[in-house]
Amino acid sequence: MKNLSLIFLVLLILQNATAQKLTPSEVKAFKAVALTFDNPLSRTLIIRKWSTPIYYKIYGTENAEYDKAVQQEAASAFKQIRQLTGLQIKQVMADDSVNFKIMIGEPAKLAGLLSPELLSYFKKGGMFYYTTNQSGISSITSIVNPKQYTQRPHVRTIVQIQIGNGIGLFGKITYTDNSIFSATPTVLPINFKPEDALRIKTLYNPKILHGMTGKEVDEVLKGIE
Repeated sequence: MKNLSLIFLVLLILQNATAQKLTPSEVKAFKAVALTFDNPLSRTLIIRKWSTPIYYKIYGTENAEYDKAVQQEAASAFKQIRQLTGLQIKQVMADDSVNFKIMIGEPAKLAGLLSPELLSYFKKGGMFYYTTNQSGISSITSIVNPKQYTQRPHVRTIVQIQIGNGIGLFGKITYTDNSIFSATPTVLPINFKPEDALRIKTLYNPKILHGMTGKEVDEVLKGIE
């Protein structure tokens, strides 16, 4: 009965996210998280999103209980994203097919799994690294550092943040503390908050395209019901 109630709650959240139209404040929040600079030398903000299936793998280096916690939280987050977006998302074991890597461990302990460039980036405090091509996001590498996230609620929060960022919502909202996309997130619940679900679903509206500028997004959002 408890499981049925949980399923109903998830479906209700997803239904509400589907039915809502973005208010002016939600448009502002969506653009804040969905638009990022085209490149370090550019002042043009653009949309980034996946147009290919996501094949994710979790590389565990800690104890079995911690690895299992990350696995479960990632599976829950990806399931909700799959329902919201229609993206094809699958956990895989073969390294040659992975395009979304979640690595558990301190950066120094992951040297054998990372290129020298990525190892240096993560040692300097980076949380995730992405690449893109003309079609969209092409790869994500993220790290869950067990020394920083020791309790299960904190593991859930960092996994949701990294996966939420990894689907293309890289920006931060500075005026709220209760969101996957907050600059200062609090502990997050298992099920995405309705406002976060709405932002995720909006990004993957078929009318929102990879590479769109802010002005182009404004025009599209006017017509989204």
